[in-house]
Amino acid sequence: MTTRPPSRTYADWRPTPPQIELAPEIALLSVLDRVLDVAVYTLLAVHPYLAADDLLYRQLHLPEVQAADHILAHAHRLRAALGCYRHAVVALYESAARDADPPPALDPLDDSDDHFPF
Repeated sequence: MTTRPPSRTYADWRPTPPQIELAPEIALLSVLDRVLDVAVYTLLAVHPYLAADDLLYRQLHLPEVQAADHILAHAHRLRAALGCYRHAVVALYESAARDADPPPALDPLDDSDDHFPF
């Protein structure tokens, strides 16, 4: 199995407050995505031959190499699952935003506090 450093097609993606309001879990999942980056880069720093798919080291059956290789494989699958979830939530947010009624226009001459939610 070839293990590569994470590719970041959504490197700058951060959930917006309205997206977090719609699906609060994406805030934590966004943090998990960043932690996966750190874990993958750290394991590749310690075991650089895993990024090069060096079969010599993999054939040694060293427990730490096997464990690191499994973690990298699972991190890759988890990152893909996080991306799928993020796409689904963003699509749901965009759909809800399209279907939402626009907020009522405020009358500039109205000096009441009725439009404040608190």
